[in-house]
Amino acid sequence: MFILSYIPMAILAFEQNFDILKPNTRKEHNFMQGRIHSLESFGTVDGPGTRFVVFVQGCPMRCAYCHNPDTWAMNGGTLMEPEYVYEQYKRNESFYKNGGITVTGGEPFIREDLPQIVRELYKKSDRIVISTNGFFTERIEALCREFPNIGIRISIEGLEETNNKIRGLENGFQRGLSTLRKLQEMGMRDIGFGMTVQDMNAADLLPLYRLSGDLEFATASLHNSFYFVETGNIIHERAMVAENFEALINELLRS
Repeated sequence: MFILSYIPMAILAFEQNFDILKPNTRKEHNFMQGRIHSLESFGTVDGPGTRFVVFVQGCPMRCAYCHNPDTWAMNGGTLMEPEYVYEQYKRNESFYKNGGITVTGGEPFIREDLPQIVRELYKKSDRIVISTNGFFTERIEALCREFPNIGIRISIEGLEETNNKIRGLENGFQRGLSTLRKLQEMGMRDIGFGMTVQDMNAADLLPLYRLSGDLEFATASLHNSFYFVETGNIIHERAMVAENFEALINELLRS
């Protein structure tokens, strides 16, 4: 399956940064606090439909194209509890009937309390997709065993040499691909590749699609983000990038 996402900007995106709830305004519970960069209540670029997007704080990657590098720092963001994230989703849940919830970042699986966040959000939405670099294989497998209907999209930005150069991690490609294969063996259905197409990896677009086999293969174009700090992402070799997209489209039409 192939999905092409157009990413000029998120229309009417609403970024929310919240302080942790005051003790006298929340129920007593045993949830741990974790760092969230922001919550987006009207996400239009992180999956189909209108989505509630959770941007987790912290990421070990240093991707060359990253449009939200302010999520990298492990000690940034705001301390939030899973129950609070769920409460923010409930405020606008009627908007998400044709969409769902996306957890991205940063790297979501850095958070040890990610299963607690998912448990809370699953109370109202069974369409949750997590975007990850695939590095924390054991944590991903454990979450998928608990929630076999969850969606997992692993960002792989080209073939091995290209991906590792873009992501700044020597074994990133093999780690991500290995995680995908393990999820396949588990019988997970809602899994796939995610690729952000740019000058550095456009030539790998068709080969990576062929490698994906029967997995979903979702693409986005290199983009900036007006609600984060990045504004310098530019596709310089537009004709070359367009030619590679055309080759992929022709392959799809022949299939």
